[in-house]
Parts: sequence; C-alpha cells; structure tokens
Amino acid sequence: MANNNPFIPGGAPVNQMPMPGKAPANDNFEVDLTDVEVGGGFTIPDGIYKIKCTNVEQGVSKGGNPMFIWDFEISEGPHKGFKSKIFTAITPAAMWKVAETVIALGVGQQGSVVKFKRSDVLNKECGAMFETTEYEGKNRSQIAYVMTLQQMLEALK
Repeated sequence: MANNNPFIPGGAPVNQMPMPGKAPANDNFEVDLTDVEVGGGFTIPDGIYKIKCTNVEQGVSKGGNPMFIWDFEISEGPHKGFKSKIFTAITPAAMWKVAETVIALGVGQQGSVVKFKRSDVLNKECGAMFETTEYEGKNRSQIAYVMTLQQMLEALK
C-alpha cells in the first residue's frame, strides 16, 4: 500500500490519518500543492442578513491612513456563521462609512463626537446588505453597507 501521508516520516497507508498528538514533533512543515487548484471564494445569496460584530481593531490602510477593521458574522438563518470584514478608513472622504457602521451598531449618532470601547460593540447586532463582487478574478460575498436593526426590519417588509 502506498505511503502518502506527509505528516508521518516515511508516509502512512492511504486510509490512515495521524491522530492529533501522535505524530513526532516537528517544527518544519511541507505539503505538496503542485497539482492543487484553488477554487473561487465562497459566496452567499445577495440580500439582507442580521449580523453581529465579533471584533474591531485599529489598523493602517494600504494608503497609510488610520482605519478600523470590523469583523462581522451572520448571526441567524441558513448562513449563520458566515464571516465578513469592513475596513473603514479615518479620512474625510471615508468618514461616511465610519458613521454608517457606528450608527448601525448603536454606539454613535451623526453630528456628534463618538467614543466607544471594543466591549461596547462586541456581539452587537445590526443588519447588512451582502453583495457578490469580483476580487482578483474570484467571486466573493461582502458587506455593501450596514444598517440598524430597525432599518433592516423595514427593508425586509
């Protein structure tokens, strides 16, 4: 029988996979991806979904601008658990996206200075319009915009 398991020195029979903790300790990894073709991104049907914020961090955009990186996850329905990010640059031209996001999460209002902590937005729910877009030749679902839960309910009527 062929030995083709790259995690066990000398390989292993085709139908045997190593159990966690059973393979010898090794800090060097190698896997042969020569004949492997990576498929397109995972997509969900375009539409409105209830999402929750699972994290927010401060970062820097490719253009060198400060930004918030928001992690969201669909919180109910058949696509529950689907994850998506929103990148909101802190620039005059992009502040509308920051405002849209903090308003949707209920931690800020237009026309005011907004202060919030990560704990203020974690697990907060809002609505999101997902759309399929193409990125580097592959389709992917991403959040087009976010809205309050009330706006979501009105949009779904």
